[in-house]
Amino acid sequence: MGTFQTPVAELANRLPPQAKAKWIKIRDAADEARALVRLTNGQMNDAARTRTALQAALRRKKADSHHTGGVPAVVVDQLEGQIAQATADYERLKNRAAEVKERTASIIEVDARCESFLRSVSGQFRDEDTSRPSKGETVETKRAAITKNIKLTADVETAPAPEDDLKAAIFAAVDEIAARGRPEVDPRIRDDDPSKIASKIRLGVHGGSFVGDGGASFFTWVLADQIKAKLAEMIPDNPDAISDQERSAMLQQLAADRLRLERVEEALITQAESEGRVIARRPDASIQAILGVEIVGGRP
Repeated sequence: MGTFQTPVAELANRLPPQAKAKWIKIRDAADEARALVRLTNGQMNDAARTRTALQAALRRKKADSHHTGGVPAVVVDQLEGQIAQATADYERLKNRAAEVKERTASIIEVDARCESFLRSVSGQFRDEDTSRPSKGETVETKRAAITKNIKLTADVETAPAPEDDLKAAIFAAVDEIAARGRPEVDPRIRDDDPSKIASKIRLGVHGGSFVGDGGASFFTWVLADQIKAKLAEMIPDNPDAISDQERSAMLQQLAADRLRLERVEEALITQAESEGRVIARRPDASIQAILGVEIVGGRP
């Protein structure tokens, strides 16, 4: 049995009235776009089948000519003319289908992302439509700011950690390996090595798999201080280093800033729509901004 999915109508009912109305509008536009894509693809496929049928007819005529003494040139010319026209029709409709697909991709993607968002987010929603563009703001200026925000976010995500944090992580890794190689001395053993060093440095094969590490962990234990010192020397001086706490706080602030920018961007897009202008939404635009909602509880 397939996994049950909440019907779209029920998903829409999770939204407050204003957001629900907006998604219905987006969904209606996406349904029209999907229908247009199906139509143009169907026309292109019909043209391809017509061309294929004409090409097959010409081949049959030529095959029959071996028994009838040849195909009249006028018949060949007629079929070749029809094939040329069918090819031109196919190319035109193929280009048309590609243009429609490209033009409608944005609204179809937005609708799909809205549905995915509602299926994946727990908690409740409330309207958040307080964003108002300032005088002189445009979609372009907001998108430039969003691009800058995205770059800053990437810089913070890949920022180096402070030296002390790096040392702590490195030393912990060395200690973990050394702990596996640390021998135990059993004073009760009289007729063999009380430390069982041989078992720490063995390396064999059993059932196609290696057994033991050849003493790697044991010698890490022996040389732990030297290894730590050598690794510590490799840590570069990073003036841009930030701690995990700083990084988390900065990423949280950047995410909040981006959402605010995207809410204004969406307000400008909606304003353009009211004036009869269509501006495609970015494929990675926040669905919270597009629907004009805020998540109350649950997880985003």
